[in-house]
Amino acid sequence: MEILEDFLKIHGGEFDKVVTEYTLGRYSADALMHAKTCNEYIVEVERELNYMAIGQAVTYRYLYYKHSGKMAKPMIICRKASRELKEAAQLEQGIEVVEVSEI
Repeated sequence: MEILEDFLKIHGGEFDKVVTEYTLGRYSADALMHAKTCNEYIVEVERELNYMAIGQAVTYRYLYYKHSGKMAKPMIICRKASRELKEAAQLEQGIEVVEVSEI
């Protein structure tokens, strides 16, 4: 999970808990992160933003709510994102997309 590790090197101070491979029934999100602001993020990590990652983030948000009764903000952490897919994810689905350069 090199991409997640690079993200945490940059933004790790914003979070007080990070659980990788967070189980959601038969599925598993790449991470669940609890921010110091008390927001929870359900995370998908991909090298490049794609349709599948967007669908996974939406599904993980639903499954997290179904299992915990709490809403988590979906986040996709990636190395590269096209403008069109990033806008679709953010504006249409409320997914936070974070591009992280290699460190």
